[in-house]
Amino acid sequence: MSELSERSDKKLTPDRKEFLAEVQESGWLILEDADETFKADREIVLTAVKSKGYAFKFADDKLKACREFVLTAVKSNGDALEYADEIFQADQEIALAAIKSNFDAFQFADDTLKADREFVLRAVKLDGWALEYADEIFQADQGIVLAAVRSAGGGTLQFADQKLIDKLKEEGLLEDNSSKEEKQFSFEITFREDEIASACDVYTKLEEDEDVICNDLGPSQDFVWEEMEGEGESISYEFIIKNPERKESIISEIQDDYGMEIDKIQEY
Repeated sequence: MSELSERSDKKLTPDRKEFLAEVQESGWLILEDADETFKADREIVLTAVKSKGYAFKFADDKLKACREFVLTAVKSNGDALEYADEIFQADQEIALAAIKSNFDAFQFADDTLKADREFVLRAVKLDGWALEYADEIFQADQGIVLAAVRSAGGGTLQFADQKLIDKLKEEGLLEDNSSKEEKQFSFEITFREDEIASACDVYTKLEEDEDVICNDLGPSQDFVWEEMEGEGESISYEFIIKNPERKESIISEIQDDYGMEIDKIQEY
């Protein structure tokens, strides 16, 4: 049974206009249990995908086979690339559009693109944080690493080869990143299964914040909750705050609005 079914037994309306309004109001999960007609409706699918790239998984196969539609979808939310046909995951224009929308989409690009230095260079120029998903050989590539730093700042060096970092510092090609302006903070929030709605709210809110980078760390099967007996499933998100001046306000806002406990705060 889907998460939506577990949350509600309400029958989905067959009216297109009303269903589109439900997607806009309730979010992408509603598409999973939708009528096949709605899954083949471009506007409805794009509305769901804009909310969460995962929604593209439920799109009609004909839409997934349409290059024009796939390009539009990944421009709306780069994570949609994960559920695109392999031929589109190997399409440079589509993959770059996805990365421009969300650097995390680089992980879903075809291996042939990940092995193409010119493509990787274009990717990190679009968003330096894409360096995280580059092959180790490119994380040790001076031109690519410097392009990533110029694009997104010194925080991207956490994904670079340490020997290269030392070499660049010795040659004076990297400035000291220890200044307050260059410091960044990351933290994790882990949600129980029954907190999925809150998880989506927090992720969506922070995903729209230009000072925050959101990473979906995926599910965990072995997270032990103190107030529960035994083990239970959970999902974790990592949030990187690029602007140190907003660290306290962002964390306080999450704690006050959602009552969430912040885990593993790191500074680098």
